[in-house]
Amino acid sequence: MVEHFNLTIFGEVQGLYLRRTLEKEANRVGVFGFVRNEEDGTVYLEIEGKPEIVKNFIDWIKKGAGGGDYTIVQVESVKGIYKAFDKFEIK
Repeated sequence: MVEHFNLTIFGEVQGLYLRRTLEKEANRVGVFGFVRNEEDGTVYLEIEGKPEIVKNFIDWIKKGAGGGDYTIVQVESVKGIYKAFDKFEIK
């Protein structure tokens, strides 16, 4: 089983190497998808993976990946929509 989540990170996210930190951890644990900066200053992720791995990855982000002062303002589980990502990348 694979789960798909869309996440938006809001707050102090610039200059932290947050996207690179997320990419490194996603590749280490086996989460697939992408991360990108949005024009409004947020960071947006779409991630897929095994439920326990994805849950742990989201928990890791919530604890302050990259050492920034930010909050996840939205974590959306997307049921039935899978994009079959085969890697995690920065867009």
